[in-house]
Amino acid sequence: MFKNSLIIIGLLLFSVSIRSQDIPKINFLDIEDAVINPDGNYYYPKLLERYNAFDPSLTITDYVYIYYGFAFQKDYLVNQPGEERMNQLMEKGQYEDAIAECNKILEKNPVSLEANNALAYAMFQLNKPEAEYEPYRNRYKTFVDIITQSGDGKSPLTSFKVIYVADEYNIMFSHFEIPEIVFRHQLVNAGYDYFKIKPSALYKSEDIYFEIPEKLNNIHKERAREKARKKAEQQQ
Repeated sequence: MFKNSLIIIGLLLFSVSIRSQDIPKINFLDIEDAVINPDGNYYYPKLLERYNAFDPSLTITDYVYIYYGFAFQKDYLVNQPGEERMNQLMEKGQYEDAIAECNKILEKNPVSLEANNALAYAMFQLNKPEAEYEPYRNRYKTFVDIITQSGDGKSPLTSFKVIYVADEYNIMFSHFEIPEIVFRHQLVNAGYDYFKIKPSALYKSEDIYFEIPEKLNNIHKERAREKARKKAEQQQ
């Protein structure tokens, strides 16, 4: 994630109104069924083709299936966005190179929050026409709207739904402007991430919960088992 100051400035410059359409309730199992059904309205290859073409007829519901549906694609875990170089380029103000890096990320992971956000901001800094950066700005803002309306984050049952851990941090720092994380606890068996935080003007609770898809949760479970195994070995 590139510097918070850049993100905050970018969001102020790129603020757009939340779409008026209602966001459907997020159920990962229902979404999986929909995006793998070739005869359905939300079959992922068809949705992704429209998304990559910036089809203006895409609805907020379409975007829900595009974002969460990516978690049920073959290379979902392999294509977790590696954003370190992009962030470094953004921090150095090397916007032409940052744009190239953003495009590399989006080619593999078109729903990357940070790459869409950074690409729009870099284009803006280079005085590109608004018509060029606006689609990426709107993608980012729409995904953030979907995530932040998927719950209120105050309990496991009302958690914010995300598909990557990186998106948890994006929502906390870039959207809610959380000043500090006190600690993080993975509720591994339940499939949630819990953070104790210092509240901000935009998020006033000290607790924030995120829910993640089963595939990512399985990795967390395996890591927790490995951590427990190593701890047991050290105690022997």
